[in-house]
Amino acid sequence: MKPQNATLKEKAAEIEAIQKSKMQFREGQSGDATYADKEKAVLLAKMSGKGIEATKFGRSVVEKFGPHLPSATWELEVSLNMENEIRRRLVVAPTLRNITMQTNVMTLPVNPEAGMAQWVTNAQFGTTNSAGNTEQHVLKEITLNSYKLATNEYLNYEEDEDSLIAILPIVRDAMVRRVARGVDKAFLLGAGAGADPVKGLATYDAASTVTHCS
Repeated sequence: MKPQNATLKEKAAEIEAIQKSKMQFREGQSGDATYADKEKAVLLAKMSGKGIEATKFGRSVVEKFGPHLPSATWELEVSLNMENEIRRRLVVAPTLRNITMQTNVMTLPVNPEAGMAQWVTNAQFGTTNSAGNTEQHVLKEITLNSYKLATNEYLNYEEDEDSLIAILPIVRDAMVRRVARGVDKAFLLGAGAGADPVKGLATYDAASTVTHCS
């Protein structure tokens, strides 16, 4: 029989070796789900009105990668990814200055542009004309409001889960395109009132003749 101290030392050495090896013991499970599987599981759950683990596909992902799936994190990841894809499709919006809003309503101090600077010729160097035109600053403030842009996708027939998986890419692409087109149209042609709350460039320049296709 080994002394108690020797046995404790052996166990301590085994524990230390396991900690240093950084091995993960998971029964038949390894790594994390791919983004494609995450997106498919999240969108399928949304379309069927169920939780991720309540769908057949979502349940298979849970069984493969473990029951501790952070569904809220997956939903956020999918949402951010689709937002980024919408931004990549925008044409008009990226040409305008963007401000990250901390709240849905923000009031900002602004200094409107007042005229233009003056070119100084060589003959004017060192004279009173070398300072350029004098302009008076008229400080004011503007209020920014945020609005929600939404899209609902409907199918003519009730589809089972296997059919939904097949058409998910089509529906997803339609959502991204519709939102991107909605943003661009608002920034270009928005009325700035009522159900069309964003005021577009054409509305600001109402004196110009704008020809467009809806």
